[in-house]
Amino acid sequence: LSRTLVDSMTCKIGREVAVNSSVILKDERWQILYFCLVCFEKANASNLKLFVDSVSLWALVIKSLINPHPWIQQVALRTVTGFLTHLEPTNLLSSDNPHLFFVKRKGLLYEVARNVCHQINSNEQEQNLNLSFSVTKILSWLVQAMDNFPELCYEDEVADSKDQKDPILWLFKR
Repeated sequence: LSRTLVDSMTCKIGREVAVNSSVILKDERWQILYFCLVCFEKANASNLKLFVDSVSLWALVIKSLINPHPWIQQVALRTVTGFLTHLEPTNLLSSDNPHLFFVKRKGLLYEVARNVCHQINSNEQEQNLNLSFSVTKILSWLVQAMDNFPELCYEDEVADSKDQKDPILWLFKR
């Protein structure tokens, strides 16, 4: 049952994320993605271990951080923040987290940081106190994780290069 739930959520959220952003806003298709993300947020909160290794599902949630609709951005941010606050950013590679999606797909830490920075760049009407708290919380967590595990910030090819950039310096410049 749990694998079916993960596969169903991945399929539906994937279809909705793939929809053109102008169609989402114009045809009010954002409501479908919003409902799917709220369901995922609730399911994830009730059973954190069920989704910990669902790389493709988490990649879609992270991609939703930059969706043009502010409610979708907020639920995606709440979901990612809620999950990350249960992890110790200095202990991501421990044996307690062998299937953690950040470890399975290098570069996701960078994507979260980039997409959260994109949210901060939104106009003032879309900013609120809850968003500010969540962004502060997730960026604090990301700085610690990036400092301890810079190799998880970049995809394999980039991480192996000798002239690798400092991910924290990149983040602070944003």
